[in-house]
Amino acid sequence: MISWDSPPSPGVKFTEPQVKCYMRQLLSGLKHCHSRGVLHRDIKGSNLLIDGNGVLKIADFGLATFFDPKARTVALTSHVVSLWYRPPELLLGAIEVVDGGIAENSVWRR
Repeated sequence: MISWDSPPSPGVKFTEPQVKCYMRQLLSGLKHCHSRGVLHRDIKGSNLLIDGNGVLKIADFGLATFFDPKARTVALTSHVVSLWYRPPELLLGAIEVVDGGIAENSVWRR
């Protein structure tokens, strides 16, 4: 049983069941956004809100962009994700964002 008695604050560690619950909600929310042609492009802890009942909300769509979910390719820029959350290869211009994903030479594909 997950207790939502007090809202989490900085420095509080989540239990494994809480993390699983939040990840499920996050992935469900992203699936919903993507099915409607919205790419958030700035997912990070400070953009995830959790209420007293443990319901997760995705916030800050300031860097979001729209796309056609039925299109095979998506033209994107590399100006995404808050600066401190960018992977080194994106900061250094070593990867290309193509086909709604990342290029083959990315560390995330290895």
